[in-house]
Amino acid sequence: MVTVSKLELDQAQLVVMNNNAEVQPYITDHMELLQSMVPRNQKNKQKWVADQHRQTFIGWLRNTIIAKLNEPNHGVSDVLSRIALGPTFAVAKHEAYIVRGKRFHTKSRDDAREVQNSGIRIVAETMHFASAKDRNPVLGTMTYYGVIEEIWELNYFAFRIPLFKCSWVDNNVGVKTDELGFTLVDLSKRGSKNDPFIMASQAAQVFYISDPANDKWSIVLSTPERRFLEAKRMRRMPTYVTMTSLLDNQFLSNSWELIVTLRKTTPNTLETISMREYGSILREARIHCGSRMSADNRVGL
Repeated sequence: MVTVSKLELDQAQLVVMNNNAEVQPYITDHMELLQSMVPRNQKNKQKWVADQHRQTFIGWLRNTIIAKLNEPNHGVSDVLSRIALGPTFAVAKHEAYIVRGKRFHTKSRDDAREVQNSGIRIVAETMHFASAKDRNPVLGTMTYYGVIEEIWELNYFAFRIPLFKCSWVDNNVGVKTDELGFTLVDLSKRGSKNDPFIMASQAAQVFYISDPANDKWSIVLSTPERRFLEAKRMRRMPTYVTMTSLLDNQFLSNSWELIVTLRKTTPNTLETISMREYGSILREARIHCGSRMSADNRVGL
């Protein structure tokens, strides 16, 4: 157990609150309250409301629920009351965690291993501000890529909630799609520093492969299904992937040339290969496609 700062705990607590169905009506009430309190001279009203909500909602919800608990027939569930009152400052931190049958690691644990389990992707609804002066933000979904730095378990006494603390790639300068349809990320470009946490259940696992054309960038691929032994003591095991799951990969299905290359490399579709071999095949396939495209361009196709 580790004692964490109030700032970090509040960041994590907001994520839990924003993803709990019982809290949603209170979020709506709080936002409406703030809308009625916007200063007249405030030019960017939506940003002001969003900032104030982030800064004051935890305390407002706690006070609101405490007041309700003092009323007869308050109707506040045990889960809602515990979330509103908040977790302890003593947080359990882990280097590995299994979510929906997939094993996730922290980046530091991955650095000492051959297998990669710290890459993640999340699709989130967010308010987009072009700049601090933007008065017309747009609400929409955006995909974020990152790596897990820490794995937390918040203790609400009656239950615990796992979260991932992540380093996110800056979508403005660190994410691009190349001419072959691959998504590439520059993991050194950090963004969303005020929102490092996500619910562990929200994470989609991805695999980053260094781009052979430019090692500053990494190719993003969906992580294939993995076989592992879930036991009280996790044993170090090789990670395998079937060729069938390779061909089902969303990135591979977009390019027949990649599939042809994979079929030529491994004729038996039931054969299993290690993650390292998987990465090697993808690098070769990418180089093959790049050379093919360059040749096609030269002849005007």
